[in-house]
Amino acid sequence: MVNAWMGAALGLAAQIITNGARLLPLSRRPWEHLAAMGIGAYIGKIWGEYQRDKIERKEYRLRRELEQTRRENRKRLLQEEGLQSGITDSP
Repeated sequence: MVNAWMGAALGLAAQIITNGARLLPLSRRPWEHLAAMGIGAYIGKIWGEYQRDKIERKEYRLRRELEQTRRENRKRLLQEEGLQSGITDSP
């Protein structure tokens, strides 16, 4: 939601800056301001969803790697315990 508001604000700012650069009244053709705000809000919404999806994929990948590392560490620990018990039993 914040991304959409930020996008709308950036769209409005872009339209005002464009009118200012062309030396036009800042509020000339106000429907263009609304269109720029709408487009900016849409882009902000899409950007927020993209970022959220990107974070979720990264968390999933990290969880998967953590579980794999835990399994490997358990296996290594069991092998070391087996080797140590074999060493102490032999004499």
